[in-house]
Amino acid sequence: MESRQLAAQLHRLALLEDGNDIVPVRQQRMLRVLDARPGLMLKDLATALGMTEPSCTRMLDRAIEAGFAAKERHPDNGQAISITLTADGSRALQQVTNALAVRLRAVVRAGGPDVGQVHPLIEQLTHLADRLGAP
Repeated sequence: MESRQLAAQLHRLALLEDGNDIVPVRQQRMLRVLDARPGLMLKDLATALGMTEPSCTRMLDRAIEAGFAAKERHPDNGQAISITLTADGSRALQQVTNALAVRLRAVVRAGGPDVGQVHPLIEQLTHLADRLGAP
């Protein structure tokens, strides 16, 4: 199995095991985008997520209801609405990221891949952890 495929499988496994009680899997990506690009307009958020605007609106409404995101007037265009991650959303995202990092470490330590795949996998997981800001 290619190391990228293995890393993707480990990521999916971690998402299934931990963090879903904090933030549903589908919303986790939205929160990561909002964290990286605060102040996006809905159409830009939908594009970043590869979703239609109506689907993105429904997901965003659930995130707002949970207190993870907020809408506000766009600073450069008073008619437009920008979307930001709230402090609660940031905390929830950090909890999910930490749970993911812990789970990935446990899976890797359990001996998953063949010896020849360990080095590339560790590089990819390290890169993923760096991007996620994991401890």
